[in-house]
Amino acid sequence: MHNISLQDLYLNDSELLTAQQHTVDYLLSLDAKRFLYEFYRTANLTPITSEGYQGWERSNEINFRGHFFGHFLTALSQAIVESHQTEIQNELLEKLTTAISGLSYVLANSEGSPGYISAFREIALDEVEGYEVNQEERENVLVPWYNLDKVLAGLIATHVNLADIDHEVARQALDLANSFGLYVYHRMQLLPNRNQLLTIEYGAMNATLYDLFNLTNDNRHFKAATYFDEFELFEELSNDQDVLAEKHANTTIPKFLGALKHYQAIDKLLGDEAYLALNPILLENREIYLKAAVNFWDIVVESHTYVTGGNSQSEHFHQANQLYYDAENRQGDCTCETCNTYNMLRLSKELFKVTGEKKYLDYFERTYINAILSSQHPETGMMMYFQPMGVGYNKIYNRPFDEFWCCTGTGIESFTKLSESIYFYDNEANTLLMNLYFSNTYYAREHNLYFETVVDRTVGKVSINVKAIESEKPTKMINLKLRLPNWAEQQDFEMNDQKQAMQNEDYWLATVMDGDVIKMNWQYKLAVSAAHDNPAYVAFTYGPYVLSSRLGKENIDAYHPNGILVRVGTQETTYQDYLTLKKKSFCPEALIEDYQVLSSPDRLFEIELNNVDEQIKFAPYYQAHNERYGIYYKIRHAQEMLAVNNENRTVSLVDLSLFDGNNSEYTHHLEQHKSEIGVAEGKTYRQANPGGAFSYRFDLKRYTGAIKVILTLHKEDVDSKLNCSIKGDTTIAQIIAPIAIETKEPWVKVEIEATVTTNEPVRISFSTDASSSSARLFGVEIQKVTHE
Repeated sequence: MHNISLQDLYLNDSELLTAQQHTVDYLLSLDAKRFLYEFYRTANLTPITSEGYQGWERSNEINFRGHFFGHFLTALSQAIVESHQTEIQNELLEKLTTAISGLSYVLANSEGSPGYISAFREIALDEVEGYEVNQEERENVLVPWYNLDKVLAGLIATHVNLADIDHEVARQALDLANSFGLYVYHRMQLLPNRNQLLTIEYGAMNATLYDLFNLTNDNRHFKAATYFDEFELFEELSNDQDVLAEKHANTTIPKFLGALKHYQAIDKLLGDEAYLALNPILLENREIYLKAAVNFWDIVVESHTYVTGGNSQSEHFHQANQLYYDAENRQGDCTCETCNTYNMLRLSKELFKVTGEKKYLDYFERTYINAILSSQHPETGMMMYFQPMGVGYNKIYNRPFDEFWCCTGTGIESFTKLSESIYFYDNEANTLLMNLYFSNTYYAREHNLYFETVVDRTVGKVSINVKAIESEKPTKMINLKLRLPNWAEQQDFEMNDQKQAMQNEDYWLATVMDGDVIKMNWQYKLAVSAAHDNPAYVAFTYGPYVLSSRLGKENIDAYHPNGILVRVGTQETTYQDYLTLKKKSFCPEALIEDYQVLSSPDRLFEIELNNVDEQIKFAPYYQAHNERYGIYYKIRHAQEMLAVNNENRTVSLVDLSLFDGNNSEYTHHLEQHKSEIGVAEGKTYRQANPGGAFSYRFDLKRYTGAIKVILTLHKEDVDSKLNCSIKGDTTIAQIIAPIAIETKEPWVKVEIEATVTTNEPVRISFSTDASSSSARLFGVEIQKVTHE
């Protein structure tokens, strides 16, 4: 199976067309020359604009510069193919030509290493690869390989998408990608510590380099990609081990896309016997890469995924089957990073193409609708970072010109390829597979046929008319394969007014020709989905749509700052987060035994539950905008709360337990020198290397008075020192042997009391001497100290 050409597919669904057009308008409002500003500066060339963009593309503070430009290239190239409007195509192509020509000029005139094209100096790579870098020479780019991956992926997308539209731009893009791929290859030959490289977020650099190899057949590109393969991690997942706890989700998901691309790339190497003879381990280990990707997908979807198809909390995986705990007891405003769903869809699509298993398509539909379409504002076209799962939240979208989040970058890609996986085509079987049910017209030009599909998504009715493109010319028959949704209560089929029997549970297949008409009626049903760790914490679906309650508009634009320039939604706790069952005996299905489906002027439909006391209307979550909503509700009887109550816990002023070298730490203004992060016992930590130090500035929300700082250390670090300075008051946090012996748990808490006298953030610094590494720091909690 492979994707069809998007040039032959026309979307007719009004909501998809609106989402697509908003994204095109956004792309046209952006200035390619401003994105090139830092590329010119890095090459010691005079920029062609007076300034670049700010936000994550800024250069004066911690940044991800270059990353959004890469997404911009990909989105432009996709929009050119999907637009079908000549005037708009020309405007988009002009921007993309400016971008590619600018990069070509930079590379031709750069004073840097051959092939290196970037918005930051190479010394940023030196630092993350383990080279010693002087403090005054350091760059302020957080994850440089991640940024470079986006640019390389953008160049490849430009070449592929413009191959039949603008040969010159396509050629330039491939030349740039080829040169950069060789730069990576030569750099990897000198890599001092491969394991050090793999500790940082590098996007899908392995997958992207395998894609480049697929275009160039240059084994050096394949070799370069292998340096970003984490074989030890792949082995663990191939053995079905869930080792995902505390891993940064959007760092981890693309790694397994890379594993799958490695598996696919071996096919191209099979004809190169000389290369395989020199590298026999490639064939020996090939199946490990596939099994790793398959098992990883299964573990994420079955044990770490919410009803929308989204995953993660505060950008991280946590313990398996703990979704209730993550959404209610951790920061509920930081569940389901949208980037993760974008990458899970990429992985799902490729796994389907390799294995043919329908479960990947079912997941694709659920996530496409409920985690991707849900993330864009239907009036402004702006996109979300996190998608909260609890009750009382609002949606927060990026600002267009001064933020440039990662989820905005993947968002502009998602909304310029909305038609990408509606169909797949199998050349050998002459079979067209319809995966997603949205109104569209597809031209199968080799068969002189077009398929006009009309979908009434309010009730699930589908009509497909097969017609000749040119009636005076002969047509070729084609096999039409329709995915049978796993959510459909009943599936009624007619072909040319004749009822059709179901052939199996997965697909309906027929050979079709000019004049055939297929009609389907997917009967929606209301279903309930409970969290694994709390059967009384539930969400609802109706057909393919996740439902959310329709609440009010209080403080609808309110947000909290989070991470590096990220803004997240707020929760209005005045809305009750439970539903009260009228029946005395409880099971989740009792909630949906009696309900009403109502028409709605601004939603596909609304649903009211008749078996609960509350009169709340639910509607498709993907359409929930400009109002607060709730997805997961707790369930209770009138006399008894059934949902697991939150444990009585001291409300902390600060609780840092994710050490990721990314947003979780930079939320607290991390500064570090000669320190590293790692994972032990399923928890992340930061550790100062000999002579190293790190610090945070914690915002205590203007609290003044006595505080207790609780440090979480590990009992194995007995007698290891961790010098701790709270606003300049130096103590030494050190685990002493008797405590380590007495405790059965691996964790040891060290408490330090201090007093805060101003409203300024509290700076806490950690260091060690030049002779040894510090104790590992697994957590920092700051509590108020009250004296009764």
